Amino acid sequence: MKIFLIEPDTESYKFYVLDAQDPLADKILSFEGQSLINSWKPFRVNIFDGKTKSERNRREDFNASCFDVGLLYVTPDLSEEIVEITKYAESLKIITDNHRNFNYINITRKIPSLLYNDRNEIKDMYRSEKYKFIKDNVLNEMIFRDEILSSNYFVTERFVDNLKCDIRGILFKEVGEV
Repeated sequence: MKIFLIEPDTESYKFYVLDAQDPLADKILSFEGQSLINSWKPFRVNIFDGKTKSERNRREDFNASCFDVGLLYVTPDLSEEIVEITKYAESLKIITDNHRNFNYINITRKIPSLLYNDRNEIKDMYRSEKYKFIKDNVLNEMIFRDEILSSNYFVTERFVDNLKCDIRGILFKEVGEV
């Protein structure tokens, strides 16, 4: 089974970045898998229009965005699908500067998934984006955070295969296999 990281498709699509003026946006980067549903206050994101002509000409018909590490934003239909296939996802409304309806997907599943001997091995995996996983711990997972690298969302082949929506705006980059 292959394991992937979610990354933006910046070649084809525009994407959302955190609004630097929104104090709630700063806090989102410190989330590490705790449930947010009961205390949620929407934060703002802005579409990155780009500086070059090719950046400005990227498509805006995306239904998923994830430029910032561990911050997955999706349209309500895709959000419903994700919440339906895993009980470890919370769908939380955000505010977009271009008035599109998007939700932040908070993954609450944090497991010891990485196989390593010391912190240097974790750093090497992070830098190379080639991870070693504990097979028994990830075999039945769809989407999860690692207990050490808790800002990353890892997804399995099962997650990708179960999504029925056509996903536009993100890519699944293979980073390991069990």
